[in-house]
Amino acid sequence: MEGLTLKAKLLDIDLGNFQVLLHRRDAEDLGVHPGDRVRLLSQPHAVIAVVDVTDSVVDPGTLGVFADVRKHFSLDEGSILHVRPAEKPDSVRHIKKKMHGKKLDRDEIDREIGRATGRERV
Repeated sequence: MEGLTLKAKLLDIDLGNFQVLLHRRDAEDLGVHPGDRVRLLSQPHAVIAVVDVTDSVVDPGTLGVFADVRKHFSLDEGSILHVRPAEKPDSVRHIKKKMHGKKLDRDEIDREIGRATGRERV
């Protein structure tokens, strides 16, 4: 998926995490749903944000940007951001593996413990 280039609509709400608001049509074009993650790019910065979807708060072609994302990118109203679906974290794959009755190997367990304790290995 190539992604979309969208104009920022600044929303004066501080959610305390990276979250964005997509118009339903743009979300469908990207193949994302509420709660999915997208990668936001505006050189030289990039960040992963959680998606919420609306039919009315933002227009198609516009990305609703909350305070934390605005500050991270130093955005103004109408700034351009490239948006594409983000890859799923390894933890999703690990959970699905366990749900299917399979065992995690030692490296997978260590990575999950590292994430949970803030000492994640790269």
